[in-house]
This record gives sequence, C-alpha cells and structure tokens, in this order.
Amino acid sequence: NGITTGFSVVHMLEDPHAAFLVYLAVAPEHQSRGLGRGLLDISWQYARNQSAAEKKALTGMVWEVDIPDSAPNGEKRNLSERRIHFFEQFGANVCRVAYQQPPLFDAAPVPMHLMFKSAGGASMPDDAAVRKLVRAMYGEKYHDMNGIDREVLDKLLAA
Repeated sequence: NGITTGFSVVHMLEDPHAAFLVYLAVAPEHQSRGLGRGLLDISWQYARNQSAAEKKALTGMVWEVDIPDSAPNGEKRNLSERRIHFFEQFGANVCRVAYQQPPLFDAAPVPMHLMFKSAGGASMPDDAAVRKLVRAMYGEKYHDMNGIDREVLDKLLAA
C-alpha cells in the first residue's frame, strides 16, 4: 500500500571483492515476521548476482553491529545480542579484529563488531583478510561515498 516496511543497502567492495551490508532495517510493527531474513537473503543474492555478472569471485558479506557490552542499558544490550544471533543464524560470525565505525556527521568513531559471512564455505577470514576488508570499507565506502577525510580513516586504521 505504498508503505515502506523494510529496506537494505548493499555496497559492493572491489578489493577484496565483497558485499558491505551498509543497512538492514524493518519497521518495528513488521518485525518477527521473517521480513528481515527475507531482505538479508535478497541482499546476499544481489551480491552473488552482481559478482557473477562482473565475473568476479565474491569473498563474502561484511557488516557492522553494535557491541553488546557497550550498550547503555539492559534493553539495548538484549537488542544487540538479538541482532548478532539473527546474523549468526544466517551463517555469519563476529570477527575478532577490533573495529571502529568512522565518524559520521562530525561525531566520534564508534567501536563496533564486524560480522562476516563467507561465500566460499570458510567460516571466518583470518585477521589479515579482515583488516583488508576494513581498508576497503573505509576507502571505497566511507571515503569515496561518504566523503570522510582519508587522514581520519588512516588514523583509525593505525589504531
């Protein structure tokens, strides 16, 4: 009826060739009906189709999630834990490498977890591969698309 109930945003990274799930949201009144999982499946299929069309091997999909231990209260912590569980059911794992979401709108960087779903069957990329993903996310998405200064991103990479 012309009402948005959910959406996802996927940014294809070039090096490594991976999908960056930038955003996945379902309106609260439509949650727990399988729409989030449906959007996630569509996003995954989109990434696979894009890669096939470009004749490139997809390494997987990466995205950011809040760290439950950083939540300001029990309700937010529970929500963060539920999000991670949702993505784990999709076959993703929390990466071990420390990560900070770059500062948006002149705010401070936000410590977050990265989650990854492999396209090739391996459950988790090694730390060097995760750092390469972060460099791609910072350069190809946060710098090129969001205009965040390279110097700011380089400082985060060095941290």
